[in-house]
Amino acid sequence: KEHRQRMRTYFHQTQDFLRTGEEQEIMGKMSAKLRADTATFVGRETLERVWWLRTDNFDFERDFVGALALSLQQAIYEAHEVIQMNKLTIILKGLVARRIQLLGHGQVLGDDCIIEDRHAGVKDLEPANCLSFVATSYITRYEIFKVAQAFPKALEHLKSMALKLTLKGVLST
Repeated sequence: KEHRQRMRTYFHQTQDFLRTGEEQEIMGKMSAKLRADTATFVGRETLERVWWLRTDNFDFERDFVGALALSLQQAIYEAHEVIQMNKLTIILKGLVARRIQLLGHGQVLGDDCIIEDRHAGVKDLEPANCLSFVATSYITRYEIFKVAQAFPKALEHLKSMALKLTLKGVLST
């Protein structure tokens, strides 16, 4: 009975995100240019919450954000689940606790994911605990840098930001 209730709650809470598959199918039918422009438009709101991806603050290719948006994945968590900090994660819905902070819609987790693995000791890997149903968009470091290979200015920007975050992590330990 308890598991059935969990399942009903889960499917009720995920109705909005079931449309994501339909949206991806429509995007797949668009031309490459229209898909990139649409992803830039739609993904900008999500990705520009990440300080090192704000196009108004930094000079890199405009289409980079759109290409990253096309690579975003969705993840959904139940209350009491844990979100690991091994990827860049943007909260779309719900509430999480991390240390003594409450984080909700639009908040970013794992913004130091671009730090190289050999410097993993300076990353802030403290997980977040879901206080409610939580929906997120996420992308891994590997995917970020894979996408950036086609954007030379963005790749240099990411390397610079990774170095900055690494130095910040070293100085704060």
